[in-house]
Amino acid sequence: MLFSLPSGNNDSKAVLAALSRSLGIIEFDLSGNVLFANENFCKALGYELSEIKGRHHSMFVDPAYARSAEYKGFWSKLGRGEFDAGEYKRLGKGGNEIWIQASYNPVLDARGAPFKVVKVAADITVEKLKAAENQGKLDAARASEAGRGFAVVASEVRALAQRSADAAKEIKGLIHESVDQVEAGVSLVGQTGKSLETIVAEVQDINENVRAIVEAAQRQASSLQEINTAMTAIDQNTQRNAAMVEETTAASHSLGNQADALMELLRAFKLGDHRDAEDDFTPARQSRKASAKPRAALRSVGSLALAPREQADEWREF
Repeated sequence: MLFSLPSGNNDSKAVLAALSRSLGIIEFDLSGNVLFANENFCKALGYELSEIKGRHHSMFVDPAYARSAEYKGFWSKLGRGEFDAGEYKRLGKGGNEIWIQASYNPVLDARGAPFKVVKVAADITVEKLKAAENQGKLDAARASEAGRGFAVVASEVRALAQRSADAAKEIKGLIHESVDQVEAGVSLVGQTGKSLETIVAEVQDINENVRAIVEAAQRQASSLQEINTAMTAIDQNTQRNAAMVEETTAASHSLGNQADALMELLRAFKLGDHRDAEDDFTPARQSRKASAKPRAALRSVGSLALAPREQADEWREF
């Protein structure tokens, strides 16, 4: 039977603890090296855990069997994830012969690949010895010349054999029931693992979306900075234009004032000419006025703007 027992799972630990109270449990890597053994297993074979941990399973079997192709095939089968169950003869400390009813169960990881083997076993040495003893008694009774009491002995032997068989079946049923419970617990653990994988994938998707949002926000912030810079430049240009308008307005007012002064000068020039012509109309004055007009025409407009009243007085004197 195949099952997975992830470390740290409370349900799996509880199941193993329940099995460990009545059965022997030992764990191997896929090469057959001992990883762990509970107290029941160590007592059955007469070892301490420190004496077997890290050593190969072959220490529990006959040396000739350990070198056989059958034994190598046994571990190759487990390494492929195939379980093995039955009655096995094993050697305890000092070469003591031990018989066990056991199942070797490959443990699978989250990918479904085997990574270790858990053996659940019950010691049936007593039953095997009783059966052998009873069989010996039966053979002796049959071989007895007298054969007296053969029927009684045979009946007792059969009863003992039946009780031994029933005990072995009960132990075997207990092992299978325990393994079924472990498989049920492991199935729940597997479903939990798949759910966690789904959650991890969703969290990764959320992380990618958040990263995309952050990048978009950064791009928007950069665009807003550019817009702010452009608005600042527009504001500066607007202020410069306002200053230029003010300067232009001031220049317009200055030109307007100069134009008004020029008009006043020209108006004074014309009025003075008319008055002189009316007041003093003599040949001598006409001669002087004619000689003065070319000189006045040669003066610049700026000179007229600088001394308009002086020129007007000159024309009035003429």
